[in-house]
Amino acid sequence: MACICCCISGDDVDNDPYGQYAEKFQTTLANAPCANCPCWLCSLVFFPCAIYHMRATAIDNDMKQYTCCQGYYHQCSRVTGGQEQNCPECCLCIEAICCMSCSVSASRMLVMDRYQIHSDPCDRKLIRINNMLQCCSLLCDCAALIDPELKDCASIVDCFAEVFYCSLQACMVTQVHVEMKYRRGQGQAGGYTQAPTGEVPVAKKMYRN
Repeated sequence: MACICCCISGDDVDNDPYGQYAEKFQTTLANAPCANCPCWLCSLVFFPCAIYHMRATAIDNDMKQYTCCQGYYHQCSRVTGGQEQNCPECCLCIEAICCMSCSVSASRMLVMDRYQIHSDPCDRKLIRINNMLQCCSLLCDCAALIDPELKDCASIVDCFAEVFYCSLQACMVTQVHVEMKYRRGQGQAGGYTQAPTGEVPVAKKMYRN
């Protein structure tokens, strides 16, 4: 894994809005399990609950401010048509269960935009490694359909990609939890009034096969 990290670029993508921000997360994704181990473990075991809590915390527990993926994935907004406000708690539950990767990424980007947090090179590497593993998993599954003898190899790759994704997702939840706890301590939480409507930088999306 260390060799892969050395080979993957941690540079900003072109026109990355987060590259212009001055603030930094209180913990990187790599250090998140050590920063708050109980939160990381709970996020591993209780995925949807952790994702729900992550978004609720990011919007100061004001569900009136909730929109599907907070506007970062415009396809979702077109589908829902702004009807989330009829039952935001239920809609967030559905989002946390059915759109895990989009939900986690949206909450993290929301916090980054809200507090103008610069994306960390190590974080970008881990996200890109995850995306690469998901692509490899898909390719191996396709190859196994053509040659059944590759089925065991594909299963191993699938398992590794799944474990990495779940671990990284828990790290993102923990990173946001630590950040929001810090901001509350600094008196910077509260007063969130609207969801961002900007485009999502490609490098910040986390995919799952």
